[in-house]
Amino acid sequence: MPATARDITLEDVQEILGRALVDAEFREALLKDPEAAFMVLGLNMSQDSINFFRALNDQTFLAAANTVENRLGGRPVIGAWL
Repeated sequence: MPATARDITLEDVQEILGRALVDAEFREALLKDPEAAFMVLGLNMSQDSINFFRALNDQTFLAAANTVENRLGGRPVIGAWL
């Protein structure tokens, strides 16, 4: 774990959500304990950030993956992610 954590940015959120879409192991860890996942990444989390990530679940990611798939013209690449 990094010695000094830094505050989370919008870019961090985008990267984390994207990684969770394609990396099942990371997604499981994030959904199980977002605080621990962020500590490993060296990020501080506000209570709002904690609440946001605690509200996520597998269905949330499946819905997001389906949206991405539709935007990509229905290509079956997203199904392989989950």
